[in-house]
Amino acid sequence: MGRHERMSATRAYELGLVSEVVEHDRLLERAHEIAALVNRNAPLAVRGTRLAIDAALRAGRHRRRRRPRGLPDAGPEGRRAGDDGL
Repeated sequence: MGRHERMSATRAYELGLVSEVVEHDRLLERAHEIAALVNRNAPLAVRGTRLAIDAALRAGRHRRRRRPRGLPDAGPEGRRAGDDGL
């Protein structure tokens, strides 16, 4: 999926992209329940998981900003308005 494409929560669940779908008004409550479950684990395991997630998020942001190797620059006339250099 591209970054501008969307799908419903139900469809994401059917495809296995998410493990749970909750009603909007219960979302924050459920997030706190899951956070409490995570925090019951060993502190070093929780810290390692948080560091891994942070590193993956930073790497993803970095990769999205780079033009793929071998892809020529289209120049100003070939770029669409709002293009971020992908």
